[in-house]
Amino acid sequence: MITAKFGGTAITPENLVYLKKILTPSHNCVVVSAIGKTHPNDVKTTDLLKRYYADSNEKIWQTVCNRYKKLALRNCINVDAEKLLYDAKNRACNFGLDYCMSLGEELSAKLVASYLNATYVEAQNALYFDNGGLNFPKTICGIESAFDGVKLGVIGGFYGGRDNNRKTFSRGGSDVTGSLCAVALKSSLYENWTDANGVCQANPTEILSAKTIPYLSYAQMNFLAQNGATVLHPDAVKPLQTYGVPLRIANFYNPNAPSTMVSNAVNNQKLLCVTQKKHLDVFTTTVLHNLTGSQIAEALGKLYFQLDNSRQNLTPCCSPSTVFGVKISPNVVKIVSQTQILQTVFTAFYDVSR
Repeated sequence: MITAKFGGTAITPENLVYLKKILTPSHNCVVVSAIGKTHPNDVKTTDLLKRYYADSNEKIWQTVCNRYKKLALRNCINVDAEKLLYDAKNRACNFGLDYCMSLGEELSAKLVASYLNATYVEAQNALYFDNGGLNFPKTICGIESAFDGVKLGVIGGFYGGRDNNRKTFSRGGSDVTGSLCAVALKSSLYENWTDANGVCQANPTEILSAKTIPYLSYAQMNFLAQNGATVLHPDAVKPLQTYGVPLRIANFYNPNAPSTMVSNAVNNQKLLCVTQKKHLDVFTTTVLHNLTGSQIAEALGKLYFQLDNSRQNLTPCCSPSTVFGVKISPNVVKIVSQTQILQTVFTAFYDVSR
């Protein structure tokens, strides 16, 4: 059987139809996020709920309500959305911030379950936290029990239960819920459906020429997730690796587009991926590769040449003083800089990898 997780972009009034087209009789578990952004300047539902908990602003709650009402109306979901939202509001601010923020996933799961004629599974009764964090053995048993006898179940990601209350994962934690469900239900495959064509060689919104990486090992995927590849939560990889459940990261808009398969198979492609993370005012650009020492030296030479000639507008984003340091370790190059140099680094390493 297959566990499928759908990110917030898929759980919008306009995109929910893609979810139904993707699912097959082989799917027995669907994990959903809260309704996502519908345009670049939109605010995520979880952030709205966080604000609502802070000041009980009725306009904020109404914005959340309107999203779920529209989801139900646009997709002809046969459920009393008004009643669901009224009940959610009565609980929103009574049990702490985590509880309030979890309501987005709860509402999504209830509406999607009705949309699919599936069984709603309450995450608070399936995933368990204690003072040490996630209780893995209890969670595996809890998920097994919650899905026992269920043909197709829909569960909200991002949260579980703790001491008769709720506890959330860190942001993006719906990926982790999906991973745990795939392991507990002994799925043959865990599908993570996003709005991108799997894992690309670099952020495709910034590097248009970046291609999809066809496959990665668990260790390679975990490394990229830890170092800025936002397509997957870092904590989602370990359970899959431990129990040998393969992961496919794919685009729900186009299921037949290139995607990335994650398993035990190691990818020895010369240039795998260039990622970037920002902390305060410092950027760390990480290159995961299988290049030789001479190729790395050549790439760094190209990089510094481009930086040095930026005054002649060859690379307008940089100057020689931009780079604070370079750290080289097996299959990894890390470059710390004061400005964003993703394009420059990608170009330098891509050129020597061809």
